[in-house]
Amino acid sequence: MKRLLFLILIMLSVPAYSVTKENINLELWESIVVGGRNFTLVGISAYKDTVMMTIDDEKHAVSTNRTESINGIHISVGWVYKTTRWRNGFAELNISMNYTCGNGKCESRWENHENCCIDCNCSGNYTCYNKKCVKSEFIQCYRNAECRDEYPCTEDYCSGFPKLCYHREITECRHGDGCCPSNCTAVEDEDCYVEKLKCKTDADCDDNNVSTIDKCSKITNWCSHVLNETKGEVEEENITNITVETPKPAVEKKSFLKKLLDWLKGLF
Repeated sequence: MKRLLFLILIMLSVPAYSVTKENINLELWESIVVGGRNFTLVGISAYKDTVMMTIDDEKHAVSTNRTESINGIHISVGWVYKTTRWRNGFAELNISMNYTCGNGKCESRWENHENCCIDCNCSGNYTCYNKKCVKSEFIQCYRNAECRDEYPCTEDYCSGFPKLCYHREITECRHGDGCCPSNCTAVEDEDCYVEKLKCKTDADCDDNNVSTIDKCSKITNWCSHVLNETKGEVEEENITNITVETPKPAVEKKSFLKKLLDWLKGLF
């Protein structure tokens, strides 16, 4: 009876993992998703006794001689090889988890709004972003398009954590981006041609010349007039097909008196 109770206690003491991945060979900067979390090997110590890993965006040091437990995630490291001239560095890992992030269930005492808010939700004025709860007021954007301003000489992008809008001034001379930096000329950047007309539609660019194609740029709102080569070929063909007739010599008209004199001359 005592032996049976002892076996039951041992079985209860062993944690029941919902997700297990064994014998994973990860090269440096290689990633794998286990239980909805992203694991990346980012470093190996000089003495191969520690590896550095990121779990989602958090960095952790994992010893090679014991199992590390990090918020319900259990990692043990087997073989470790450093980068050499013959081989890229990699480590053999075993990963077990007490929960699965992203299955819609807030499981066990290890899964919470701090490590998987997509299952466990956030409270108050916090928003779930990248599996973490952050203050809603700190999140300005999710995509670059949400950061566009009215100034054409800035590159507008969404970056960082939490996500914020940034506007970097354009100083490079580039054609067709709608910006003419102060250090650029019309030769280096066609956006610096001040004589070009502003437009909204192609109709605004009509130059009354049937030999050109008139276009309004959707990027710069400037007009362009390109020679219509097809129309030129048709006109040239029409010209070559025209038949030119040689004019007949004019016939001199004679008066009656002139005809009478010519007749009398013929008698003699």
